[in-house]
Amino acid sequence: MLIGTPMAASANQIPLFSLEQKENIAASETKLPIICAGSAVSGSDFEGRRVICEEENETETTPLPAMISVVIAANGQELLLAETLAALVPAAADGFVREVVVAESGSSQGTRLVADAVGCVIVEGDERTGLEAARSDWVLVMAPGVRLESDWFREAGVMMQRLQRVGDRPVAMLFRGAVDDYGWRARAREILLKLSRSRRRRQAVLAPRQALLAGARLAIHALRARAFTGGVGPVGL
Repeated sequence: MLIGTPMAASANQIPLFSLEQKENIAASETKLPIICAGSAVSGSDFEGRRVICEEENETETTPLPAMISVVIAANGQELLLAETLAALVPAAADGFVREVVVAESGSSQGTRLVADAVGCVIVEGDERTGLEAARSDWVLVMAPGVRLESDWFREAGVMMQRLQRVGDRPVAMLFRGAVDDYGWRARAREILLKLSRSRRRRQAVLAPRQALLAGARLAIHALRARAFTGGVGPVGL
């Protein structure tokens, strides 16, 4: 987690992706424990896993939620970027976030230091450049300074599984807007976020990468998980 000045990595700093996670991602394979009839057995890959129930001697296939990429256009805002990356640690540790792509179109060295310290992919350009560099089918596009609730990925993963089974039209998932501040102005901003999908979409949207690149018209699904702004610095609504 990033604490204090993000310009230099602390000796005790915990990277977003460990060396072992990077090796697993590079090999495009992860072994995960599966609990079946009270016994732990091993899994296979990102697309699905073959589960063998030793006690009941029966075989079934359980689909895994696809891993996602996160794309953040930093725009020289290293302090806000650090807060957003710190909030992504639980999802990365759980294996739901495959990579974080930080796009920087300016000459800010601060954002590059922050991104490099936690193992992000750094690209020169804007949000679209980040989308093109992402390797996952699903992408979470975030504004720097937005912090998601710690267990957001569990709800998002379940919804992704449902959408994969239906396979109808592309769907974008939006988060509930929340302002991490006191007073009536903060509550007024929350009301504006609730009433405006476009504002919430500029903060954080989880959707198929190809649909975002093509500018496709997406159906909207509202998640219960919240996306917090405020408390750190200005984040545009």
